[in-house]
Amino acid sequence: MIIASFNVRNYYLRKFRKRRLRSLEELKVLKDIMYKNDIDVLCTQEITKSHKNILMPLLSDYGFYGKYRCKVLRHFPFNENNNIICNRKVIGTKTIRLPWIPRRFKDIKRGISGMCIVPRIATVVITYDDNNIPICIINTHLSNRLNGVRNRQLEAIKKLIREYMKEYPVFLTGDFNMSSTDKLFINFVNEVEEYNLVRVGINNPTWYSKNGTGKTIDHIFIPKGYKIKRSGIINTNKISDHELIYVEI
Repeated sequence: MIIASFNVRNYYLRKFRKRRLRSLEELKVLKDIMYKNDIDVLCTQEITKSHKNILMPLLSDYGFYGKYRCKVLRHFPFNENNNIICNRKVIGTKTIRLPWIPRRFKDIKRGISGMCIVPRIATVVITYDDNNIPICIINTHLSNRLNGVRNRQLEAIKKLIREYMKEYPVFLTGDFNMSSTDKLFINFVNEVEEYNLVRVGINNPTWYSKNGTGKTIDHIFIPKGYKIKRSGIINTNKISDHELIYVEI
């Protein structure tokens, strides 16, 4: 079974017509990657309605699960979801709203100047592994720049893990907006080990800034009882500023 995570990048700030033409070409590349690499579950970030409208016919063998992060502005082009795209039977799905409004004035000020105060969500899917055992997959995209908000989001994620691990092996994926060397993230990695989750050791850069600086901010966690056959990065020909990461279990 292959589980992957990929931030497709939301290009809503560009002219819509030009962006849609590029999206069609780039999402065809993503479709080819999905089928060529036999990806069973793709956990996405920054999927917009236009992305989904293009992808669904291309990935007709897959189901798309998860709601959008904004309820009131759900029809706006910048509205995103964390769709879990899965070619297996899904017996349950839920979208969880995470804390996203800063509590400290300096975080509010920083969030407004950086345009990073936006709703955040986690998508949950219950599906089956190769042994027909029900498993839980949680996919998220945490806040950028705001450590106080991210810390509260991590607490919400840990609560989700505790809830679902009572019934299922839990997998966790997403764009955490924290590098593998970030102190807050290291603490989280250590804490979820108590819940039987271990981070897959993908340590090459998974995101690149405009000046070419790379960081490892996309991560996959799996239950300790599952063995890793292989893991790493799949080349996407730079259709996003993120890399597609995967694990075969």
